[in-house]
Amino acid sequence: MQPANILKITTLNKGWRDKDSVLLHACFQLLSDFVEQEIPKFPHINWNVSADVSNSVFKGIEFNPGSAEENGPANTRDIKKEFEELYAWWQEWKKREDKEEVSSFEEEHADYLKENEMLRKLIDLRMYMWT
Repeated sequence: MQPANILKITTLNKGWRDKDSVLLHACFQLLSDFVEQEIPKFPHINWNVSADVSNSVFKGIEFNPGSAEENGPANTRDIKKEFEELYAWWQEWKKREDKEEVSSFEEEHADYLKENEMLRKLIDLRMYMWT
């Protein structure tokens, strides 16, 4: 097990990166590690949590070995699905970034806004990143 104070960011090479880029890669490395290494170890966690804003502080995730139900009631969020969607976006996004295509300022700005949107979604899921 890797020490908690070391984060290996597999999407960055040894060259210089501005901190805004490192922040993006570090956050999504943490997400990738969580989705790939932690979620599979706990297949019986019920990731459907209350969508009620007043309950947003309460995790609501319960260990539920008898549940085979994929979707919870209409008033719940499927947190695992949200993690998987962000993870899938990152897998595609980093392929685009690897191509290092020269783009216009407008395209770079649009990409930056998209990255910020996805970082916000990840931050909103932060309270559920435990197993």
